[in-house]
Amino acid sequence: MATSGEFYSPFKGRFVPSDDMAEIGSAVNPVKNITATALTTATLAASGAATVGGALTVTGALTAGSLAGPIIGPVFNALASTTLTGTHVGGTVIAPVDGAYTLPAAASFPGGRITVITGAASAGTGVRLTRAGADTIEGKTTVTGTALTGNTTYTNSGASDVVGDSVTLVSDGVSKWWMVAQSGTWA
Repeated sequence: MATSGEFYSPFKGRFVPSDDMAEIGSAVNPVKNITATALTTATLAASGAATVGGALTVTGALTAGSLAGPIIGPVFNALASTTLTGTHVGGTVIAPVDGAYTLPAAASFPGGRITVITGAASAGTGVRLTRAGADTIEGKTTVTGTALTGNTTYTNSGASDVVGDSVTLVSDGVSKWWMVAQSGTWA
């Protein structure tokens, strides 16, 4: 039977003092209903469901193996031509006729994702994405098409665009935006 301040260590096959931090860090026992008012240094590993009933602030890396439910970012409907910023990262831009957008610097948003959708067909230039600085845009002309590397712009041309054509780009955190999903022709 455990005394106050002890927990069961499956590694030692007995109860050990709870101030044995090495044991706490590797314990297999489930711990439920943890309440903390302040943690200055901690590692929390959860298997199964974890619920936060309020604000969760993370300073540093947060790794998630899988997240339940959709992750929904902001939608910018008929966004006028502009330079995209951190406000747009994680969101979806629905472009008006001939929308032209400059991507934010890839180095500023490691793992950042931006989706652009052609919201109106064009007889003109079509939707155009332009790199920031010396960044490049990497991808293909179509899902099964020709690889395009080192691009300064990507355009869903007015000659072939269809409402709903889209592209999703992800930043490598250094100098590239990588096309990870697309529909329609982008060149």
